Amino acid sequence: MRDLFSIENKVAVVTGAARGLGFVYAKALLEKGAKVVICDLNKENVDQAVSNLQKISTQVYGYQVNVSSEKEIQDLVKEVESNIGEVDILVNNAGVVQRMETTEMDVREWDRIMDVNAKGTFLCCRYFGVHMKKRKRGKIVNIASIAGRKGLDLRLAYCTSKASVEHLTRTLAMEWGPDGVNVNAIGPGYIKTKMNEDTRSDKKRYTQMINDVPMGRFGEPEELIGSLLFLVSSASDYITGHTIFVDGGLLTK
Repeated sequence: MRDLFSIENKVAVVTGAARGLGFVYAKALLEKGAKVVICDLNKENVDQAVSNLQKISTQVYGYQVNVSSEKEIQDLVKEVESNIGEVDILVNNAGVVQRMETTEMDVREWDRIMDVNAKGTFLCCRYFGVHMKKRKRGKIVNIASIAGRKGLDLRLAYCTSKASVEHLTRTLAMEWGPDGVNVNAIGPGYIKTKMNEDTRSDKKRYTQMINDVPMGRFGEPEELIGSLLFLVSSASDYITGHTIFVDGGLLTK
């Protein structure tokens, strides 16, 4: 019987993968035998991430890329497809967030967040998806968020962008299903990262947040890996257009 979860020698691209959850996703794919391309905006961070991941496997490649730039995405697709191999897996993780009052947000900040989170996801799907559609196979996993379903204070643009990502996922799944391309999403809840260390160190706010979570805690980054490996493998071949929320039950309330 074949291993439904095998991704051995598959070519995977993970955006926003030099640090944080993106690095966790890239590391997990590499450990399972995939060839992994990591992309991020900061070259030094990319180089450091590649160096760290090479301790696991030499089949890791790094590129400095702005996902909101159509030309840079086109160049990346051409480079990867020509020199590394046909892309089987795309994980659209690149994202930015800013906490501020809506009345203090100018259009440049709105555009910055929407450009990376929504437009960047679209561009990567658009240009990698062309090749997947031609080959009649491919796994796309977009990183959504509970913020796409649940309003969060001081994060209007972020919440709006993540709602966009989730609906983009459903629409592409409908459009590309006949071409054998699976498009799904993962929606993390409250996950422990360096970005929320300040929040977790604020006892009052931390208590308020975990009181909303039926499981009563923040998730660990590694607890996202199972959903990722499921969605990028043959185990999910008949699943498309769905978002798996890894949120400790937060959205049940």
